[in-house]
Amino acid sequence: MEIIFMGTPEFACSSLLTLIRSKHDIVGVITQPDRRRGRGMKVSFSPVKELSLKNNLNIYQPLNINDPEFINFLRKISPDLIVIVAFGRILSKEVLKLPKDGCINLHASLLPKYRGAAPIPWAILAGEERSGVTTFYLSEEVDSGDIILQREEEIRKDDTTATLSRRLAETGAELLIETIAKIEGKEAPRIPQDKGRATYAPRLKKEDGLIDWKRSASQIERFVRAMDPWPGAYTYVKVKSKNEKVPREIQRISGTKSSESFQDSRGKVKTEERKNILKIWKAEIAYRVSHIADRKFQPGEVIDITKEGMVVVCGEGLLLVKEVQPAGKKRMSASSFSSGYRIKRGDILNNKSEIQKPNALRLHWRAHK
Repeated sequence: MEIIFMGTPEFACSSLLTLIRSKHDIVGVITQPDRRRGRGMKVSFSPVKELSLKNNLNIYQPLNINDPEFINFLRKISPDLIVIVAFGRILSKEVLKLPKDGCINLHASLLPKYRGAAPIPWAILAGEERSGVTTFYLSEEVDSGDIILQREEEIRKDDTTATLSRRLAETGAELLIETIAKIEGKEAPRIPQDKGRATYAPRLKKEDGLIDWKRSASQIERFVRAMDPWPGAYTYVKVKSKNEKVPREIQRISGTKSSESFQDSRGKVKTEERKNILKIWKAEIAYRVSHIADRKFQPGEVIDITKEGMVVVCGEGLLLVKEVQPAGKKRMSASSFSSGYRIKRGDILNNKSEIQKPNALRLHWRAHK
């Protein structure tokens, strides 16, 4: 079959590579335009473009996939099938009608659950035991077309979005080849989705990574894994130095300049009460602690520090924080961080951080108490 492939991130590369090695003819690869990234704002290619360049494929990067001129260009190519894997753009009805065998998508969930841009982190966050991949025919409504094939994948207890993504990408590539074979043989089923079972997984934003210590330890443990690698789960710790400049990462989130005091929802806070962002990469539920004082504790309070990490009070239960990353630094063990940054029992993470505004993630939690 003559196929146009549409995709952008690393997740799509397994499918593209499998297609390259198949008998099918890839007549074009469409990926998103190059972006400037990093501190030096250097031009960066998408992973799909990098792979396409290595394999001498025809690459197209329209600013608008639904532009009439580009649609006319696609019409001249006249592909048998368009395959979409994490492309990141919605296709118009005109594009959907172009290929004679239709447009199919590989989605990283068992549809109709977790429609949307971020199905993998949302599945981990919800505590699902199984996820999977689905191939389906595209329709005008996002992720709602008829299902062709599905394959399940276990969500392991230590899975992060990164680890689960890698396995689903490989499983999805195999399922995609099987799907195309069925379409070619006129054997592909069309199973309508049950709209009553549909759930949604909206795109995550950077601020969605802020930990709410009022949640249970089990929720926060899943949250840390769901936010890895992006946006990363983070909290705030009090800056020890009175004269330290506001870190760049705080400037980006809060909009403050290096010479200004950090602001929370109640206005300006004294410079010595500023917070540093602390990303948390590894954590587990704590069942025992070596020291507990005879008093009540606040959510976010550090109540024990051991060689394994910092034990933090949650809304329900305790969390052992094992690996962290201070702003502008490399990842390190939580025990090394606590000694180097003078963290002690009784310190509060996220203290006075009522800066969080309601977002999709917190509204989801609120609806599933």
